[in-house]
Amino acid sequence: MSMDPSLLQVKPGVSLRSDFPLVPSKSALLIIDVQDYLSSPPSNYSVDFPNYLFDTALPDAISNIAKLAKSMRTIRDSACECASDTNGCEIIITYLEALTADCRDISLDYKLSGPKLARLPNPSNKATFATLPKDLRPCLKGKGDISLPKTSCSVFQSTNIRYILSNLGIQQLIICGQLTDQCVMSSVRDAADLGFFVLVVEDACAALSKEDHERGLLGMKGFARTVSTKEVMDELSLSSSKVENKESRLQPSNDEFSQTFEAKIVRNKGCNAINLLEVNAASLWKPSLDSQMFGATHTLLNILQYTNVDFLRFSSIDISNNIRLQTQSGLASTLHSVLDDQVTIAKVCMAGMPSYGDVIIPGSGISAKDVLVIKPDLNSLKILPYSPRSAMVFGTMHDQRTGELSPLCTRGLLARVLQTAKEKFGIGFTVGIELEFCLIKADKHEELVPVDTSLFASATTMNDQQDFISDVYAHLQTQTIEVECIHSESAPGQMEIVLSYNFDVMRVADNVMHAKETIKCCAKRHGMRAIFKPKVYNSQAGNGMHVHCSLRDLRSSDPFHNTFQSDVPFSISEIGQSFLEGILCHLKGLLCLTIPSTHSFSRVGRGCWTGYAVGWQVEDKESPLRVCLNSRTQKATNVEMKLMDSTCNIHLALASILWSGLDGINKKMMLRPMLDKIIKIQPLQASLEDSLDCLRRDDMLSELLGEELLNAYITIKKAEIEYCNSELLTLTQIVLNDVNK
Repeated sequence: MSMDPSLLQVKPGVSLRSDFPLVPSKSALLIIDVQDYLSSPPSNYSVDFPNYLFDTALPDAISNIAKLAKSMRTIRDSACECASDTNGCEIIITYLEALTADCRDISLDYKLSGPKLARLPNPSNKATFATLPKDLRPCLKGKGDISLPKTSCSVFQSTNIRYILSNLGIQQLIICGQLTDQCVMSSVRDAADLGFFVLVVEDACAALSKEDHERGLLGMKGFARTVSTKEVMDELSLSSSKVENKESRLQPSNDEFSQTFEAKIVRNKGCNAINLLEVNAASLWKPSLDSQMFGATHTLLNILQYTNVDFLRFSSIDISNNIRLQTQSGLASTLHSVLDDQVTIAKVCMAGMPSYGDVIIPGSGISAKDVLVIKPDLNSLKILPYSPRSAMVFGTMHDQRTGELSPLCTRGLLARVLQTAKEKFGIGFTVGIELEFCLIKADKHEELVPVDTSLFASATTMNDQQDFISDVYAHLQTQTIEVECIHSESAPGQMEIVLSYNFDVMRVADNVMHAKETIKCCAKRHGMRAIFKPKVYNSQAGNGMHVHCSLRDLRSSDPFHNTFQSDVPFSISEIGQSFLEGILCHLKGLLCLTIPSTHSFSRVGRGCWTGYAVGWQVEDKESPLRVCLNSRTQKATNVEMKLMDSTCNIHLALASILWSGLDGINKKMMLRPMLDKIIKIQPLQASLEDSLDCLRRDDMLSELLGEELLNAYITIKKAEIEYCNSELLTLTQIVLNDVNK
């Protein structure tokens, strides 16, 4: 490449790096590894536990890199095309992305650096930049940025960047990004050895710790000039001003321009010196995510309008398992609300109020002063067949000021658990839910009168309630909620509806909430009430919401294969055993999340078909964790957790159960013997209060929830215990109060 004359005047042993200020036409900004995959906090991140990289280093670095990128794009795109062959100030964004779906092409170093670097973004899971400021996303406007995926620490080892820089005539590299002491330092040293003048922007780089950052800067001291963002921008501004003044002296006056215009056309014909308008190449065009989101949302709302839907319910589940929602009317305003984050709900409603009423509980740490923004997940949207002019969508809750996911959002917590399982362990889950409820006659306001007194698996309920069952089934099918089984249960008027096993755990959780609403509305239309409370009759079986779980290896050739089972009948795979033991280790703390009411614990004990001690059995309904077998092959297919009911927040309960299992996998826990082989058993807690104490002492579960959610949850549950004890209500009164809400 031809060298700038000023850069050729290097006197060996005499010249210093500071003798060579930036020349815009010979400079490029190299941004290293600033992408969602590396710049977004991990799922277990909590603001309550300081993290230097995500709390301090990256926010500062990202802000400064954005300033540099914006400034250099302005210079690059605004310079006169006829002044030189290139304007310089190129933006080169290099990021981690493998060339193969299984990442087999990445460097040996990355393969040996843990699961995060061994499973990079790839053709089937492309690198993204959506969470970054607009100025840090690859830009095609103007002359456009250059994006280079890499699979090694140094960009010079796994890309053709040297060839690109040579073609662009770049001699000076301004380098920033992360991590200072790793990928940034490797690239700086390689660039210096290849003959580039290198500048490292110290306040636009980030490392895992302050010490690592300083160590990295020290390691680059002999290879680059260390500068600040302000110094770079000042140098670029000064150099650009000199270029503009020089070019202005070359421009003809208006009269000269009019006299020589025709000659210019002739003289420059065929050499592109005239500012011809050129459209971007078709190969470079991609629809923006914003436009795709707008189009998809607009189309969806048009469909809703076509089906005569007038109201869209934006919903989320509070920690006491109440659906809290805001209803938007008018689809034009709804479109605006969806795209501009205008649907909000009071923060205190989500985690500061108990199940018995809208009262703010002191000590929860939540007041009435803030709201949370509901960001809808359109995958959960359903038109409601029992209220056909309405549709409902669930969403995550976000801070109104920063837009970040709220630590109080339980749906977001489940999403974070699923993401971590996928990215760190390569594990997916398949989940099924059994919903139990009792039907009572609606015209008896002062007493509980069941619709029948049939036995378990009796035909009586199925015959008598055929119309109700048919309506429920049809309504669930309309909402694409698949039903696997329906049968009568043991208590008077009790039924169970089994929702189909599904590998989309979030969809299962959403379907549970949709199904419960559907069942309750259908029961009302048939002159009944559907009661999901864990205990309806003192001397009869209660209502559970049992969950079945199995595992999948997402990194295998068959990501849907069940890895919970072993190849040997009556046995569980090693990973399945560790998953099971993880749940058992945290079971005492889990109970206040899965059976979270005072009356939930009346279902716990011998003869209740839910369990009485910490342990597991094969096909034993008296065990809290029941390993289920395939009746044909006798292989273990999944584990059923029976200690779960409909008073729990489904997202919080599933997140906690799955995270406990992952803890067992992470620690390679050995599964204890079956319950009937243990001489000294550990009895389960007798009360909600006991389990809350266990939750507070369980470091793993406490860290999962985070201090804000944990404190709010325990405070609210203790308030519910106090309320229940003070009211001295009979079980019948409690059930009737719930029915009449």
